[in-house]
Amino acid sequence: MSLSKKNIKSYAEIGCRHGGTFIITLEYLKRFNPIESALAIDIARSDIMQNYCHSHENTKYLISSSRSEESISELQSRQWDLVLIDGDHSTEGCLHDYIATKNHAKYLALHDVISDACVGVKNIWNLITSILPDRKTGAFTEQYDEVITRTGKKFLGLGIAILE
Repeated sequence: MSLSKKNIKSYAEIGCRHGGTFIITLEYLKRFNPIESALAIDIARSDIMQNYCHSHENTKYLISSSRSEESISELQSRQWDLVLIDGDHSTEGCLHDYIATKNHAKYLALHDVISDACVGVKNIWNLITSILPDRKTGAFTEQYDEVITRTGKKFLGLGIAILE
């Protein structure tokens, strides 16, 4: 699924940490469409994120839990074209973020959908893929052979669900 062809004009990310994924994703999306609104949420403050969002129009940065009233209000204030969930990796936390955004996103992405270190995310991704038809979900899960050979575990993985 190429995001460049999806007319994405709004983006929200739960769990932005220092901002690497948020900034790269937003700059990528801006190459194809003007961004009307962007939202980053994380429990820890980042100077990089603070500076980036301060200097970019229509971009908001919340230093807050995704469970806070303020975060939920912001997430549910509009229909987002794309939401990335990469915050609380527990089953309960990931489920909360999914429930808070599922009716407010056209495309929903989850990070760590096959990670053996993030069983909660795997659980919620499995729930989503059991609810939606196969044609509405996809995952990017390629692993370096040497990582699996050396550790015996899988890491990362990005799942995308079409919710519209």
